[in-house]
Amino acid sequence: MGRKGRATIWTACLAASLACSGTGFFSPSPSPSPASTPTENPSPTVSPTPTAIPLPTRTASPTLIPGIEEPIRAGNAELLISKALLRDAFRCGTDSKSIDDPENQIFLLLLLMVDGGPKSTTAQLEKWLQDRGIDQWAVNFTGPDDAGKSHGYAQHCFKRHPDTLVLIELDLAYPVSSKADSFFLILPDGPEIPLDFIMA
Repeated sequence: MGRKGRATIWTACLAASLACSGTGFFSPSPSPSPASTPTENPSPTVSPTPTAIPLPTRTASPTLIPGIEEPIRAGNAELLISKALLRDAFRCGTDSKSIDDPENQIFLLLLLMVDGGPKSTTAQLEKWLQDRGIDQWAVNFTGPDDAGKSHGYAQHCFKRHPDTLVLIELDLAYPVSSKADSFFLILPDGPEIPLDFIMA
């Protein structure tokens, strides 16, 4: 057999070999793996909001009674009732004034301490009372006969510091029913001040 015949046989064998092995020289393509779905991270568990614990409620202090526990403002001064008295006469220094109708009336005396009062003459103090509406204070009283109201004081007395002459006490005398059993001081702007529990 000649060289040309051998080459033809060799070529035929090589072709047959390639046909039998199929894709002998090609890398096998990777088989597609199932697409993996990304796993969603579970949302973090929300911790329940802790119930707010209310702050302790501060107990409200009882309302101060104006004029007795809380001073009444009178310009730059403050007035505080120190006593309430029932008397058949009103005394100011060496002077004394008796009630006109002792069978049916009596004096209700209010003794007021004054802080920051003016240094004034008696005439100036009279004006000071009027300018601050103190002459409009009234006493309301109740009792078996319910005698009604007494508007304004009938008598008053100033007490001043002996050295500085500054007003330190103001005494007011209101005529009230001798049968009255309950007393209230009524201020022009509305407050009603009970007096029974400080009666001396």
